[in-house]
Amino acid sequence: MTIRITCQNCGTEKNASNFISLDANNNPILSTVCNNCIKKMENKTEKPIITEKKCIKCNEIKNAKLFNKSKETKDCLSSWCKECQAEYKKQYNEKNRDKINEYNRKNGYTTYAYQRKFYIKRKEKEHDDMLVPGN
Repeated sequence: MTIRITCQNCGTEKNASNFISLDANNNPILSTVCNNCIKKMENKTEKPIITEKKCIKCNEIKNAKLFNKSKETKDCLSSWCKECQAEYKKQYNEKNRDKINEYNRKNGYTTYAYQRKFYIKRKEKEHDDMLVPGN
């Protein structure tokens, strides 16, 4: 009698031998995902090289450098180009000026204090780097 296991990734039922893999110490372990799915997942971790992309807002094909980075997408680029994002942000700010001003009134000082602290810390680091004697 053979033991059959259903893969949690692809949902197919296979022999238990298809679920055995090796851990970091080369000890056999039984996985909940079949070896075929593991290989497919390993291949998908490579990021694709993209030179051009279509903006879904303006429907124009543009150079990939004209898109912001985004961790949420497979190609690691935003779906809107930088121009469309800037235009949207400008329109949003004009439309929601009261909401933004209210937020800034409530949180403005804490935001300013945080930015000021970061600025001073960076300047001190740059100053310390300049004091290190060169070879």
